[in-house]
Amino acid sequence: MPRKANDCAMLRKYAAELVEENSICYVALALVGALLLYKDPDANMRITPPILGTRGSVLYVSIGKWKYVIYYNGASSNILLRLGGLRGDIVASFSNRTPLGQLADVFQKLRK
Repeated sequence: MPRKANDCAMLRKYAAELVEENSICYVALALVGALLLYKDPDANMRITPPILGTRGSVLYVSIGKWKYVIYYNGASSNILLRLGGLRGDIVASFSNRTPLGQLADVFQKLRK
């Protein structure tokens, strides 16, 4: 059953899972900040256990009135941001090689 992730403690737990992966440990910290800043304030985030072969929990979030899913993709060693659901279009992927300005640009565009 999905858990609500509106409070910082829940988001902190999700981030703790992400920082365990060496290829995304640093960008995961910036991602959590972007989520707090850009998520729709009136919408709930939710977290589900790993599904459909994902590694780690799956985060569902609304930004700019659109729904997105964020999860760690072990095959590509990065975090995927998809539109709508796990099979939606890939909007962006993030790893420790992603410039933080690029991550910020992605979320700023989603908010518009």
